Amino acid sequence: MKILVPVDLYESTYASYKYARNFAGLINAKITLLYVINSVFTANEVVSYDPYLEMETTAKRRLEEFSKKFQQDFGNDLPDVDVDLKVMFGIPGLAIPEYAETNKFDLIVIGVRDKHGFLDRLLGSVSNETINEAKCPTILIHQRTEYKVPEKILFAFDKKTDLDDALENYKELNDIIKAKTDFLHINVKQTDDISEQKAEIVSELFENDDPKFAFEIKTLSGTNVNTGIRDYCHFEHIDLITMIHRKEGLFTNFLRPDKSIKLAQDFHLPVIVFQED
Repeated sequence: MKILVPVDLYESTYASYKYARNFAGLINAKITLLYVINSVFTANEVVSYDPYLEMETTAKRRLEEFSKKFQQDFGNDLPDVDVDLKVMFGIPGLAIPEYAETNKFDLIVIGVRDKHGFLDRLLGSVSNETINEAKCPTILIHQRTEYKVPEKILFAFDKKTDLDDALENYKELNDIIKAKTDFLHINVKQTDDISEQKAEIVSELFENDDPKFAFEIKTLSGTNVNTGIRDYCHFEHIDLITMIHRKEGLFTNFLRPDKSIKLAQDFHLPVIVFQED
């Protein structure tokens, strides 16, 4: 398997890289560290304009220094996995998922922070744009997230969720991890009928062969989805949250952060996001 880890060359991205290194050791994956130089230009400009080449050379050196310092600080405590380094030009929120799709990565592990400036709130943070555009699952790691081998996973869903492709990808991944999974629906309206989703979960998990992990399907009543998930994670000692990203209108994404990012910010737990079909 292949994991893509976007970094900004500051220690603030150490958390996502540390998590990715541990996770790669767990699932026997290779890692590529990607640094995107925020710039847009034509191919002719690269050849004729030396500063772009200087920027790329400087970025490559800084990425190598980042990787070396990380290894010195944490290497002895982390699994020994293959790590490649890549520098490219582009708009980070678009370049990251495009690079992941072109090079057939299985996972993206990206960091999230607590606060963003006005421009981020208007246009969407890099992590939000990555989720919107990515074709592969994305794991969101808060700066304060500490790695723990996932033994219990919460898979959140609602009555509108299209579970088909996400369940197939989740089963493939968790057949390796073998974490006990609680499929959880927070019934805010008190009238939700999720019998169809329950049947789909069972059907997908047993479609080809039996899943290699235990699971339960639960419904809890609550007034707020995030609060319900937070309380459940606390009392049930959840190690990782799984959600399905439902693409919404562009204007909606401009006005509010994605729920999965909010969960990562609020709970400091890793959140893995699968794309809705």
